[in-house]
Amino acid sequence: MIDITNSSSTTLFQGSFTSGSVMVLNGVTFINAVGNKVSVTLQIAHGAVSGDTFVTPEPGTLGLLGTGLAGIAGLVRRKCVRAA
Repeated sequence: MIDITNSSSTTLFQGSFTSGSVMVLNGVTFINAVGNKVSVTLQIAHGAVSGDTFVTPEPGTLGLLGTGLAGIAGLVRRKCVRAA
């Protein structure tokens, strides 16, 4: 869903994308790619602005990964201490 408003909160454009869609409105091009990467290109008058956004891992996933790595490090340390 995209909602473009001005400083007075007046809706200038409202719409939604389906996966893999391209929408052109008054010389402004919006591109929605399939997958975890979304590319957006804005072509206005005599120039263009483009950029990519990527989905970042959620904090819970990184927390679980960190906890698992800390547990493995603890087991390795315990084995090394017992062997010495």
